[in-house]
Amino acid sequence: MTKSKNIGPLQLFSTILLLCTVASLKAQIKVSEYGRYDSIVVVSNLGDTMVNPWAGGINNAQFTEWDFNKDGKKDLFVFDKDHAAPRIFVNTGEKGKHAYKHVPEYEHRFPRMWNWALMVDYDGDGKEDLFTAAEIGDIRVFRNTSVGTEPKDITFEPILFKDPYDSTKRVKYITTKFDLNPGFIYTNVFNLSSDIPGIVDVDHDGDMDIIAYGSSSNSTYLYENTCKKLYGHADSLLFELNELCWGRYSENFFDFHLDLNACKGKSPQLNQHGRTGSRHEGSTILMRDFDYNGQIDILLGDVSFNKLVMGYNHGTSRAAKITRQDTAYPSDAPSSTIPVDLNNFPAAFYVDANNDGSNNLVVCPNAVSNFSNYNNVHMYSNSGTTQQPVFKLAQKDFLVGEMVEVGSNAFPLLIDIDGDSLNDILVGSFGVWTQSSTHESRLSYYKNTGTKTNPKYNLITRDYLVLPQSQDTGLYPTSGDVDNDGDLDLFIGTDRGNILFYENQAASRGDSVILVHQPTPFDTVVFGKSIRPYLFDIDNDGKLDLLVGSQLSGIKFYKNIGTKATPNYNNNNVTLNWADIYHINELGFGNLSITIADLDTAGKLIDSITDIKSQRNIFVGTSTGSLFRYVGIDSTGINLLMPSLDSVYHYTTDLSISLGDITGDDKLDFIIGQKSGGISALLKDGGNIVLPPPEDTTDTVGVIQFSYNNDVNIYPNPTTGKIYVEFDPQQKLDTPIQIRDLSGRVVFVGPLTEDSSVDLSAFPTGVYWLEISFDNQKQFKKVVKVDQ
Repeated sequence: MTKSKNIGPLQLFSTILLLCTVASLKAQIKVSEYGRYDSIVVVSNLGDTMVNPWAGGINNAQFTEWDFNKDGKKDLFVFDKDHAAPRIFVNTGEKGKHAYKHVPEYEHRFPRMWNWALMVDYDGDGKEDLFTAAEIGDIRVFRNTSVGTEPKDITFEPILFKDPYDSTKRVKYITTKFDLNPGFIYTNVFNLSSDIPGIVDVDHDGDMDIIAYGSSSNSTYLYENTCKKLYGHADSLLFELNELCWGRYSENFFDFHLDLNACKGKSPQLNQHGRTGSRHEGSTILMRDFDYNGQIDILLGDVSFNKLVMGYNHGTSRAAKITRQDTAYPSDAPSSTIPVDLNNFPAAFYVDANNDGSNNLVVCPNAVSNFSNYNNVHMYSNSGTTQQPVFKLAQKDFLVGEMVEVGSNAFPLLIDIDGDSLNDILVGSFGVWTQSSTHESRLSYYKNTGTKTNPKYNLITRDYLVLPQSQDTGLYPTSGDVDNDGDLDLFIGTDRGNILFYENQAASRGDSVILVHQPTPFDTVVFGKSIRPYLFDIDNDGKLDLLVGSQLSGIKFYKNIGTKATPNYNNNNVTLNWADIYHINELGFGNLSITIADLDTAGKLIDSITDIKSQRNIFVGTSTGSLFRYVGIDSTGINLLMPSLDSVYHYTTDLSISLGDITGDDKLDFIIGQKSGGISALLKDGGNIVLPPPEDTTDTVGVIQFSYNNDVNIYPNPTTGKIYVEFDPQQKLDTPIQIRDLSGRVVFVGPLTEDSSVDLSAFPTGVYWLEISFDNQKQFKKVVKVDQ
């Protein structure tokens, strides 16, 4: 028996107060309702208006074409490995740098992707489908099921494949038929997560095949799509491992060239998820007929080199043979051509980059570390034709030259540099990769030359401030009145974990800042690794305390043990996990950035507050690309009263944030820094609401949902020919009988004969599912066809 519990007046009052507080908090702003706004004008230091300044930068991207708006012009699908998300660019019809315009409102329509992603129309319906890495490596496919051109019309359907372990189940990654001689099983189409495979109709039979490096192999495997050969159409992906040494070449062990007429591919291994080869640790593949001889050639990049190698195929459609190579492609073009030299692990793509009607060669790094992250998208113009290209290096900053770009891990700060009461932008970063194999960091200064309600930013310099060392790695700025003299000073966190202090020595707050590096008592203190500092009076004692995000999962709170004019922080006075805020990515890194804003119930910025429990808002950017909002701190300033109220995923990784009012409406705006080296803007009103990607609700139990019913009987089963279907004669069939193979493809549709049979004599041996429907309820029966 459950006893009732009396509630006292004090407890009742506390409960009502908490409910009122929660209701008040929910009435405030939601970061999930902010809109991404790409229309703020940004001007380069050369005086040119940037075309896509807020697109977020590019580090290690792949480029493929697709006509998503069905206007007859190929648009660009760009997937950047560093931010694990797509960037969509619409074809404007103009030539040159104005050929493509960023349209972020389409990006949330794509499923989550990893490592690489390419758009290829495998089923011939005129809509490019999506191929990407599976979470465990290998290859995943999403069929393009879009029905219109608006963002809401863009949809993708995951394709499932036969489970290697259970033929009645399906898996999310592509599997291939593997001959055991005698018999066969299914195993994964092996592709290292670092590799980009070749997806092309290599044998000219009308369906898409896959070329990829085998496990522990320096030769390429041909996974032949047998759909057209078996069924006369190309609407499915039914792979067989056909060759272990496509093109009869292998990659040389010692340097990057091809050993021709060498078939040394090892026997394939089964279920190879997570394996890495002893020699082959990464390759990129681009396949097409480059010399216009009717055979598919192969253009390769390698993880250990900065160049591309072209292998020319002079074999046949059924027996490829690489007989000639260019080991510094494109060195066999006109003498003025500069061969590809891009640090490191270059990947090549073939798209019409400048809208001149002929495809261009676009090259970008595919590495995950130690790669060129500035001037890193090389575009070769084509003075020939798409069929017979003649390449010449035209630019090193295709697309990315029209963006705000600072290398990797952009870290913005809204601050009034010139004393005009308008928020300018300083952008720090992890740095730009240099020839000395280090990252060199600088601060970029974008001056707001617009108005209070209509901002406009001009790049003044990429080298703002004189650093105490000739160079540094990782510069992450924040501001505050550190010396209590009425103006804003600068703290800069570094990758090595120290903090640089720049005192503002301007005569008055209305003057342009004059920032001078000064020593501090904490110069030698290491606050963490790759630290992102933030200044705020957390404990309400009138002194600026220090919050530090780093590679750890939490936030450190350093109490100011100095004075208002001379702050001091050390590791003896630190709260390691401030407010119990934790966020990490799959590698265990937090890389958290933090900002705090005091807001009224309408979400407007206020200078002073009366209740830190309901008006103090904490915003946290995370390594996973999400922005979280927390509200409510207790009287100590250390403990949160409530968990995160809302969040928004921003289609990037290592998200950093700076906040302020840049549109003159007293409402909170965000500038977002991204790992790929660029920034974007989120505004309270206007722009495109950032929506989450579709959830992956794929049921891997099967394409078909199996339900069993004893009211239906099938015999003989197994069968060599006819099967007979028995069911209650009072039941009426809703639709004709359907039979599907294990890929879910319908192989028979029709009525039962007079003797209630279906003839399977012409069907290949294997397992099938018979679908029968009574009273709008589908039932399935497993049927096994065997040889006579």
